[in-house]
Amino acid sequence: MLVLRESQRQALLDVHTAQWIDELCLHVERWFPLAGAGLSTAQLRQQVAQTLERAKQAHGFTSRRDTMRYVNLAGAHGWDFENRPENSWMLQYLHDPGISSPSARLSRLVQRCLADEATARSNQLLRSSQPPAWDPFDGAADDTDTDELAVLAEKRSPATNG
Repeated sequence: MLVLRESQRQALLDVHTAQWIDELCLHVERWFPLAGAGLSTAQLRQQVAQTLERAKQAHGFTSRRDTMRYVNLAGAHGWDFENRPENSWMLQYLHDPGISSPSARLSRLVQRCLADEATARSNQLLRSSQPPAWDPFDGAADDTDTDELAVLAEKRSPATNG
């Protein structure tokens, strides 16, 4: 039977952790290039390592999936996202006493962030789309709308608002 001393076990764990940090650095560079912008390779490794430690110590995330999702949040919202005042709601999600599983709390936060992003994209699309090509006040309406348009036109006319 193979018996590992604690120091050997820790050395293996350190190698595994270093490999995971390398993988996450590549992930950040690919999917969140702005998060790594201006950081050297060593600085990015340090930032990812600190983020992993915070994920584990502050929030109880230990699985590869959960730690990657947490790094995704950091990549999208800033390395210290949960400490920013505008993101205080995120910290509430991460520490919700009504949900016992750290993974479930993280999943709930990720789903909320994805929904917020989808709403923001939809709103941006709506704001950037062109206005209608016709003006309801240009006289092009059919006869059934004439009275309604006359009332609306009268309300917007400067002569009647003065």
